Amino acid sequence: MSVVELPDNKYIVIDTVTLEPELKQSLDTLTDRGKNLVAVLCVHPLHSLSLNAFYHMYPNAKYYGCPRHLEKFKNIQWAGSTNR
Repeated sequence: MSVVELPDNKYIVIDTVTLEPELKQSLDTLTDRGKNLVAVLCVHPLHSLSLNAFYHMYPNAKYYGCPRHLEKFKNIQWAGSTNR
């Protein structure tokens, strides 16, 4: 997982991982408990084991996924596809 800082203290996550408590605490501190997490980009079609759990922790971010993600994870409110 990569975390990218944008201007104005906003953040994007690229691909998700399972968040152990210490890592979740760090991400929460960095993003003001997810308030400043504006997007999650799922760019690798097979990296999806942690996606549902991550979405439940941070549902207010905009989620973008590969076509496989959009097809497989119907419970996620997708903002769009990472493929054109």
